[in-house]
Formats: sequence, structure tokens, C-alpha cells
Amino acid sequence: MQALSHPIRSEILRLLASEETLTPQRTISLLSSGEMLSLSQVNYHVWFLDRDGLVEPAGLQPDVDKGIVYRATAKGRQVMTLIGVRPSEGPDT
Repeated sequence: MQALSHPIRSEILRLLASEETLTPQRTISLLSSGEMLSLSQVNYHVWFLDRDGLVEPAGLQPDVDKGIVYRATAKGRQVMTLIGVRPSEGPDT
């Protein structure tokens, strides 16, 4: 699956296994382990996951400073299981 061809995308799904929703800014703070990611980099990877149906907008009001709130889809939770991550219970989409 091309969406998982980049390690940041896999890490975003891993984060969503424990977080019900994320914003790009929250993703940056959780992923930053030595390498600082830009908002545009995270948005690109979230867009890629959204394009492949693994994440979607959570339907919450976007935070001007933190970006659009997103969550894993049912397909995204299935992929989490395939990559060895146990997803938290979330809404069926």
C-alpha cells in the first residue's frame, strides 16, 4: 500500500491507535524526536492517508492554530491491525 511507503505515515497511524483524533500541530509535537517536522510536511502525509481512505476529517471545527482535526477511518483501523498496532475503539466509518 503506497500510503504506508513512508515511515511518517505509518507513525501517524500508530499515533491514531491511541489518540481518537489529532491535529497536524499535535502530530508534530508527538512525532518530533530529534527531527523537527514542518506543518506542511505533516499536512502532506495526512493528505496522502486521506487520499487512500485511511484517515478523514473528524467533523470538528478546525483550530486556526493547530489545523484540521482528523481521525482514522474503519479502513485505517484495519491497516493498523495489519501493521501490528491495536487501534482504540472509535466510530465506525
